[in-house]
Amino acid sequence: MDVLTKFVIDYLNTSAVADAIDLKTEDYDQDFFGVPGYCRKVQYRRPPFQVEILRPTPNMIIPEHTHPNIDSFEVHLAGDTEFSHHGVWVSRDFDHNAIQDKTYFKRVDECFYINGLLAIEVKHSDIHGGCFGKRGGLFMSIQHWLNDVEPTCVGLDYEGYNIDEVDGQHPDAKEKLDWKCAASKEDIPPQFKKVPPPIDLDLFRTLPSPEQYFTW
Repeated sequence: MDVLTKFVIDYLNTSAVADAIDLKTEDYDQDFFGVPGYCRKVQYRRPPFQVEILRPTPNMIIPEHTHPNIDSFEVHLAGDTEFSHHGVWVSRDFDHNAIQDKTYFKRVDECFYINGLLAIEVKHSDIHGGCFGKRGGLFMSIQHWLNDVEPTCVGLDYEGYNIDEVDGQHPDAKEKLDWKCAASKEDIPPQFKKVPPPIDLDLFRTLPSPEQYFTW
């Protein structure tokens, strides 16, 4: 098991999931990247690891991109979310109902079920993107920063069109991009199949905080 996978499993054994879902708008950095309503918060940072909570707005598009100095796991928490990986929707690779499986840790391609949560492994060279429906989205980005690069913001270590370059998402954006720019190999639009919430939020609330858990 590599160091990031171990860190992800440990991190999802803390109160971080409930803490993220309980965040209020005022707790975030707001209008991030100049996109009205887009929220971001650094929940945990201890180099080379960092965890960001990201709350996309309704109908937001994140075009395909890579993060050259970051390996990560993207963890769905809430909302209408359709992630893409290698140009296709991740939802083609798994049965959403299987998230309810009681197996602690199970892998299907790059998708993991950890403590009842859907997590997608994204290597630094992996092309990925996303679309969000009318309920917007909420996800956790658990990151391992590479090449001695200090953790800052996942949206700054970025190659590809960014969210502020999509027409309608930023006042100065000129690129008229649609869902195809988030999943270039797809032939169907995002379906936004419902992903169940974490099995027991109250259980997560009883767990130690990340700061209490990680003492190294």
